[in-house]
Amino acid sequence: MIITMVIDDFSTLTNGTVMSAYRFVEELKKRGHTVKVCAINIEGENMYSLRERFIPIVSTLALKQDIHFAVADETIIENAIKGSDVVHMYLPWKLAKVCCKIADKLGIPCTAGFHVLPENLTHNAGPIRLVPFVNNFIYKFFHHKLYRYVENIHVPTKLIATMIRKHGYKSKLHIISNGVSNDFKPIYDSEGFVERPQNSNGKIRILAIGRYAVEKRQDVLIKAISLSKYKDQIELVLAGRGPNEKKLRQLVKKYNINATFGFYNKEELIDVIRSSTLYVHSADIEVEAISCIETFACGRVIIVNSSKKTATTQFAIDERSLYKKNNYKDLASKIDYFLDNEDVRRKLELRYAHLAEIYRIDNSIAKTEEMFKQAI
Repeated sequence: MIITMVIDDFSTLTNGTVMSAYRFVEELKKRGHTVKVCAINIEGENMYSLRERFIPIVSTLALKQDIHFAVADETIIENAIKGSDVVHMYLPWKLAKVCCKIADKLGIPCTAGFHVLPENLTHNAGPIRLVPFVNNFIYKFFHHKLYRYVENIHVPTKLIATMIRKHGYKSKLHIISNGVSNDFKPIYDSEGFVERPQNSNGKIRILAIGRYAVEKRQDVLIKAISLSKYKDQIELVLAGRGPNEKKLRQLVKKYNINATFGFYNKEELIDVIRSSTLYVHSADIEVEAISCIETFACGRVIIVNSSKKTATTQFAIDERSLYKKNNYKDLASKIDYFLDNEDVRRKLELRYAHLAEIYRIDNSIAKTEEMFKQAI
């Protein structure tokens, strides 16, 4: 197939949606497809570069979420789309709407992904989130801007499918994980268990991966560790970057937590995961959280927030991996349980490693190819 991928930003690999798009492009190429990309400031073969668009006030808020907008240059867009079998769009901004209209004119089918929850946007927009029905309005805005034009929508999780159905989306939904790379895998010891973590400083490493943003709720994890009976033996690794870093550093200092902040490339991240004993995903709102899958794909036990708006709850094997929303005391008890019971943890590590196989990128690409064929 000849596929055109449309995404405003294709360069900010700290953004989960951008990273997913980048992986899908590379994997589709490996399977023999010709993939064209239409995005901001890109270069190379089959790359169609657009200028960045700045929207007063909106862009200022969006940049805090690593969201960029493209100028919808119709000439460039038409060149990118012409000759394609299918056009796939990632984000419900103006660029996607213009692409849909041009593709329709050329008789080329379009599909789209639903990767941004309105709740993610409003959670970081200060007083705006207190406006009644603001999220409902944004769901309708997204539908008007993009999703009413496409018959096939890619949603990463059942949670997202349920949420957009509740808001009146009628298109066919394809539940397809964004997928985890085969590089994220366990190392097994001679007894067939996942190799025990080895942290060079001798501490018990607890890992959390995610942007330093309000809805990620790293503050709950910090408070939980302050209550753990293992507090003095724990090293908390907060992998990521983002606007909330200063506040998190202040909180770590306040509770006297041994913590490390930083952004890691893929190879470094795999090493950090394998040297960690537990992974905690504390976000209140989450479309999928590939970082969580990457961690249990390496055979690490996870503990996740039980919020009804985070898709990570689907990864919890049982109640021991779930803690009550915003309840740092409950999270502390879950952490201590797994640190107290190494035999339980090691058996669960094998179950999590097995669970990860259904989320492998190869499975996701195969399902995406099928979605494209249906659209065509």
